[in-house]
Amino acid sequence: MNHQECLVCYESKEMEKFRTESSYCQHSKLICSPCLDILVKAECPYCRENWEAFLERPPPFLTEYWEAVYMWIAIAEGDLIFLQALLEDFGCNATKVLPFDSMARMITGATESEDPVIKWLEHPDRVIMKKNLLLVNGITFDHELEKFVRTI
Repeated sequence: MNHQECLVCYESKEMEKFRTESSYCQHSKLICSPCLDILVKAECPYCRENWEAFLERPPPFLTEYWEAVYMWIAIAEGDLIFLQALLEDFGCNATKVLPFDSMARMITGATESEDPVIKWLEHPDRVIMKKNLLLVNGITFDHELEKFVRTI
């Protein structure tokens, strides 16, 4: 079998792990598919050519609005299982600056003098509210798998 070294991970991989149909820059055929799939930007990491059409990525599952809502809830509650699902399964970006303060005040109705985290944690319907906020995007907790999953 023929092998080729990937320009990103530097591993020698079988040729089947590389895309050969590309007519983009010279580097596109030298990066393995697993590395292409995790590129943060849809561009060549070497020459910066735009690869949006080449990578054919679907639009993000969550809009920035919902990403901010869910990340804030996970952090406010210290829900590591939910946070892990957001980062690993639902593609949320931990380095993105999100409007947490305004988001928290909108969700909880907290005033400037109130702590929105305390208001959220003390809310009697918090569990129901969280469940309903998740259902908006088809997310639920699967008790058998012990993880959050998409239902739509």
